[in-house]
Amino acid sequence: MVRGAMENKSLNIFNSLVVLASPETASDADYALILGVIGHEYFHNWTGNRVTCRDWFQLSLKEGLTVFRDQVPPLDLSCYA
Repeated sequence: MVRGAMENKSLNIFNSLVVLASPETASDADYALILGVIGHEYFHNWTGNRVTCRDWFQLSLKEGLTVFRDQVPPLDLSCYA
């Protein structure tokens, strides 16, 4: 599946395939994917654009922290299911 999203300094750009869902046909997994993609790009804005890397060595820290942080909100929302 093409996930296609990009964080910029003041605008996140998303592929419509991963942020739009039909209430009649979408599953819980579809909504989890949407939440994950939006969360991932939002957190990239904070860990990549607000706090910048000093050099390329810190790129793994930027991506690793973002991947960790975008998995936390779905766990918090599971109590509403």
